[in-house]
Amino acid sequence: MTMTPTPAPTSPEPLPFVWSDRVTVVAPLGLRFWDAVSESVVGESLIVYASSTDVPPRRIRAFMNPSGIHVFRDLPGLREFENGTGGAAFWAEHPPRHEFIIEVEDRMRQFQPFSFRVRLPVRDVLLWECDSSRSPSTPVAAVPLFSTPNRAVPGGFAVIRAELWDAVTESPAAGAMLEAVLPASSPVRGLADREGRVAVIFPYPEPPPETFASPPASPPHGAGMSMFSQAWDVELRAYYAPRLPTPAIPDLCDALMQPEATLRAESTSTQSLGTQVLHFGRELIIRSAGAVNGRLLVAPVGSPP
Repeated sequence: MTMTPTPAPTSPEPLPFVWSDRVTVVAPLGLRFWDAVSESVVGESLIVYASSTDVPPRRIRAFMNPSGIHVFRDLPGLREFENGTGGAAFWAEHPPRHEFIIEVEDRMRQFQPFSFRVRLPVRDVLLWECDSSRSPSTPVAAVPLFSTPNRAVPGGFAVIRAELWDAVTESPAAGAMLEAVLPASSPVRGLADREGRVAVIFPYPEPPPETFASPPASPPHGAGMSMFSQAWDVELRAYYAPRLPTPAIPDLCDALMQPEATLRAESTSTQSLGTQVLHFGRELIIRSAGAVNGRLLVAPVGSPP
């Protein structure tokens, strides 16, 4: 019996590709968040909401794109805008005019919660303009984050702690900023929580040059010195203006723009706090002498003597 092979089926000719309607989606806001301790962008642990000042209390949660940028969609008053072309002419026709409140929380509780106001739409990632004293390593297109008091301190990092207390109202100095200035280093800062607790976390500076200096014709004596013998002078500054009633979470722009306040050395006088000493491997806890529970007293600008 002779078998006649069945011819293989032929593939149909491919259909030509035809463009249908093209849909463009324009995001009215993108946010990047920066941790100065790790010097990195923080994304996944943050929960970010936006709510319109015109249509409270509805909140829209941001989603995070693969670049770690938090992006918003379906914001009240901006849905028609989001279907625009996104070109230069389009942006010129849509200046920022819708005010929103942005709220930021951290699931891991490593960073202080905060809020800020912004007018939308904003082209590209938001440029943070509320802070005039940014460190050189902080990107302009990033919102700064501040550590909570219970954040684990990385190895090789120093921490300065305090419980800031309003010397006038005799209440926690919630939302106060504590700044530390060390030799040959940029200032580092921490934001106080609702109880006035603050932690300033930063890498240890280089040891002072004189530590390893050797007298002429002498063998180097610094080579065998332990890092645990190192110490640095620290100048501390506070920035504080009380907000009554105390907000549930601080406005970050307001916190960064607070006037300088006085840190008191003692509870019974108005003398300012002097230079403190940071030792390698030890937390530096700052207190006002004689203050209840080891608090650090803060006197706002214009406080009575």
